[in-house]
Amino acid sequence: MTPNIQVIRNSDVRQILALGRTSIDSGIAEGLIPPRIQLGQRAVGFLKHELEVIIVARATGRSDAEIKELVTQLVLSREVTLSALTKHMH
Repeated sequence: MTPNIQVIRNSDVRQILALGRTSIDSGIAEGLIPPRIQLGQRAVGFLKHELEVIIVARATGRSDAEIKELVTQLVLSREVTLSALTKHMH
């Protein structure tokens, strides 16, 4: 099953995570927030379902080490999602 894929922009991410840009950038650098995806030459966004997973992990008391592992798995699952979405195209 593939997630309901929604892309959200930086201003919405700041509101959803209740963090400022610097904190978001630090979280990405530390592996605690999934990295942005490139939408175009000068546009980036975040996958909403990935951020929701991180919010729930925080809400349930997961450690930074556990969240880093979640972020790693979320980023790896992007390839799985792509494969699932394109499997029937050939």
